[in-house]
Amino acid sequence: MANTIHYSNGLTLTKDRRHLLVAEMLAGRLLSFPIEADGMLGARTVWARLQDLAAPTRNADAYNGPDGLKLGPDGNYYIAQNGSGRLLVVNDEKTLVRIIIVPTPYVTNVAFDPRHAKAVFVTGAFEQWKPPYSGAVYRWVP
Repeated sequence: MANTIHYSNGLTLTKDRRHLLVAEMLAGRLLSFPIEADGMLGARTVWARLQDLAAPTRNADAYNGPDGLKLGPDGNYYIAQNGSGRLLVVNDEKTLVRIIIVPTPYVTNVAFDPRHAKAVFVTGAFEQWKPPYSGAVYRWVP
């Protein structure tokens, strides 16, 4: 359906459910694919580049790209930025709404607490290249 993606990772549907967003980690961007009537993916476009959403973090890892990606219950997109220790929250207009900082530099994924509409679970690793690859799960509430 889609190839030549530079390390594809997280994915989510857009709010209108007409496009599939895919995290292209090593390119540092999110791709958008229209979903055709037959379920196939149309031609890709760049939905957003992380460097255009937020300034790079100091001492960011070379693999500083989008990892997990979810559409939140608030209608915003939550982008786990691996190598930066943060989650970027972006609206439909591709404007940064907030940055959620966590202690782990390698942020990998996100999920939402069904009992608390604004609570966010975030996973991350302290070291992704050396055993024992220790990580953590955080719960963030504004």
